[in-house]
Amino acid sequence: MADLLKEHVMMYVAENEVNTEEELFSLIKRNVMFEEVTDRVIKDRLRTLREEKLVRDLEINRENPRTFDTLGFLYWSKHRDIDWEELLEYNCVKVFHALIELQEAKIEELMENTGLSRPTVYKYIDLLSENSFLEKTKKKPIILKPLVNDSTILYINLFEIGLESFSEKFDSQDTEIEVEHDLKEKIARIHTYSSTVTEGNTATVQQVENVLDNFPTDLTPREILEIENSNRAVEILEKIKHERITVERIKKINRAVIYHLVDNPGEIEYGRKRIAGSKYDPPSRKPVIDNSMNALENFIKKYDHLDAEILGSLAHFMLVSIHPFRDGNGRTARLLHSWILLKQDKTLFVYNPDHQRQYFQLLEEGNMKGVTPFIEFCIEKHQEQLEEIIS
Repeated sequence: MADLLKEHVMMYVAENEVNTEEELFSLIKRNVMFEEVTDRVIKDRLRTLREEKLVRDLEINRENPRTFDTLGFLYWSKHRDIDWEELLEYNCVKVFHALIELQEAKIEELMENTGLSRPTVYKYIDLLSENSFLEKTKKKPIILKPLVNDSTILYINLFEIGLESFSEKFDSQDTEIEVEHDLKEKIARIHTYSSTVTEGNTATVQQVENVLDNFPTDLTPREILEIENSNRAVEILEKIKHERITVERIKKINRAVIYHLVDNPGEIEYGRKRIAGSKYDPPSRKPVIDNSMNALENFIKKYDHLDAEILGSLAHFMLVSIHPFRDGNGRTARLLHSWILLKQDKTLFVYNPDHQRQYFQLLEEGNMKGVTPFIEFCIEKHQEQLEEIIS
């Protein structure tokens, strides 16, 4: 018989409509893992969820942001085949938190930082390593580094683990430039060019200029519409840039990006989706996508004190990983990145799409090897492109 955790009960409540506690008890006991769990134990877990305001009566509490933070991590873990039960143990969180703060540590340093015994630290190191939460960089002595990837971003968000030490490793230059309106317009057009070309549009910079200035071009009707839509999405972003980033507003941006290109633009797409040229399998189930999107919204709000170059790259990476829309996920992610930059009075995210192969490779590797190289890429290529535009 497996231990019944409050999180197990929470997922049963989230996935099922029940009218009485007895119905919930019966539902849980149908699972062979929990068939011998007593009503008293289930009731105790339910009481804890209510005390923590994660559940209200027999429904999840949608007014508590931590509800989505918890469900986001749980469902994402199931999607990635991660053993989340032990990862939620207090001492495991303690070890990972210490690793994030230290960024690089030996076993003895973790023992000193956490106050845990050597066997206990080893136990959680093995668990974290098995689930791609850390990497071992040397064998003798063992040097440990935390991995910031799709799963650990949701874990960090759930336990509100500080990312200040993680942020310090990046040379995030001040890319804010005092520019006149015409240069801002140029940056906006370069964003449209780089973002559409990254997704396969064959336009040149001059052809994008021609489309936006209503001059003739030999691009296909779809390519012209992609350019017009991306430009319109930038205009919308400028109008809402000081508003809070929410799932509904991200959907609004996607609606502008793929307007007239697919049915129901801006709506979450459930079911199997494939990313061209990628082995990555994005989530298809509604509970995974919806709760992860809400957790991403909360993450952006919680960590808005981070440098926008870093937070924007993390949100960019995470939205691509969730891949919630039928089309335009990459363009929407780059606009979300830009939105975070604009909130800190920086410029739209731009980069030279000649580097798109490296861009996609780093996105792909981020889920297993960590997102650090992707953040470094975004900061470096954004700065390079801005300097080129100015010069």
